[in-house]
Amino acid sequence: MLQLNALPAEHVTSSRPHGVLAIEDLIPLEVGVAAVKRYATAFLTSAEAKQLEDLHTDDVTFDGDEGTHEALENAAARKLEGFHLDKVGLARNILDVLTHDADPCADAVAVLDRNFRTLFRELGSRQRKALREIATERTTSKIKRLRKSFLLDHPAGATGEQATLLIEDIGAALDNSVDADDLRIQLQAVRRDFALEEEPLAPIDDFPAFQETLQSLAYRPVNAAQDQEL
Repeated sequence: MLQLNALPAEHVTSSRPHGVLAIEDLIPLEVGVAAVKRYATAFLTSAEAKQLEDLHTDDVTFDGDEGTHEALENAAARKLEGFHLDKVGLARNILDVLTHDADPCADAVAVLDRNFRTLFRELGSRQRKALREIATERTTSKIKRLRKSFLLDHPAGATGEQATLLIEDIGAALDNSVDADDLRIQLQAVRRDFALEEEPLAPIDDFPAFQETLQSLAYRPVNAAQDQEL
């Protein structure tokens, strides 16, 4: 889950003094005020909407931990008693401002655009990371099963051909990502170090060492914070 206050501060501009906490805090006040006026025109009587025509960004203040939505609502309520700003209605009218009134708020719209580009970039990064973690877990689990099955079937010894089949099955479980390259190198080293293909029908000379090597094989995702051994 992405906490909005975790967005890189150097790439986000917010009117809220304490930074971004809710999605509305990514909206500049110029756009927010214009959206409130549109909201009033859409949902209130003409007389009520008229009382908010002179609403300005200077009227918006942040008290305590208030967010942008609350600050906009309270600023309007000081001019129109009992005013309520529905979040969904605000969002719709922000879209209307961006569609129909973007030119008068060009600078603010540019800030909003940068803020949401930062948000979507962070969401995309986290989604890719989550997908890599899922793929890693699936690959790790499959390789564990292959290795466990092999060691159960061959507790005391195995031929080079049998070991080669295991190596091929493990290799087939890997994808084409950079994350799998290290394990491929390890698998190639196992083939070479134990001469698995020189005499495929002969028993592996030092089977305890081969077992130990199998146990030490590790799938280490490049982007992981810590190496994860199989």
